[in-house]
Amino acid sequence: MRIFIVLILLSISSIASAGSLKIEIIDKVSRVTEYKNDKRVILILLKKNTQDVISLLMKRFSERTDEIEDRKLVFLLVESPELQEKFRKKYRGFKNRWYGLIGLDGKLKMSHKYMFTAKQIFKKVDSMPLRRQEVTARNN
Repeated sequence: MRIFIVLILLSISSIASAGSLKIEIIDKVSRVTEYKNDKRVILILLKKNTQDVISLLMKRFSERTDEIEDRKLVFLLVESPELQEKFRKKYRGFKNRWYGLIGLDGKLKMSHKYMFTAKQIFKKVDSMPLRRQEVTARNN
């Protein structure tokens, strides 16, 4: 069963703006490929309580929702050890890693043992050729 958790965040300012941080718990490998060419995926193989990870994501990214949306990012969480093993086989760079960034092309771009910071993710995404094309097209 897929569980969607969409958290709507309102920034507190004189002009309130809304943004969202999409976090999805997935139960099949093909869910990642469904985002190919549409979203960049932050894939998290859970070794901790799911709620703890969601809280950490909120803490690190809740004030950066506009930047996350602009970079077409979605967070996918994997709880099942069996499914985690399938991801480790599919993305060889995931060996002994828990966090990964998958590009629009469906390939693993970066993996780490620890939760990425927004700065790390944005720096990597902004260096990608498709992202540079997106920015150039928007600015023209």
